[in-house]
Amino acid sequence: MANYAKIENNTVVDVIVAEQAFIDSGAVGDPNDWILADNIGIGFEYSSEHNRYIPPQPEEEGTWQFNAETNSWEPVE
Repeated sequence: MANYAKIENNTVVDVIVAEQAFIDSGAVGDPNDWILADNIGIGFEYSSEHNRYIPPQPEEEGTWQFNAETNSWEPVE
């Protein structure tokens, strides 16, 4: 079993644990919409600039900047 993320418009909209054969069967829709993925969750977005999935920006007030080295959001002071 592995984690698979469903991607729509470069955004993770669902994450399930399944076997590749289950994904390939089409039981959960088009197999091309699902990618093998660890450590990503709903709301992550794919950035071609950084070639990675970026976690959602924190909902806390303030200005945030994405740090590609740590793959995390940091407050701008």
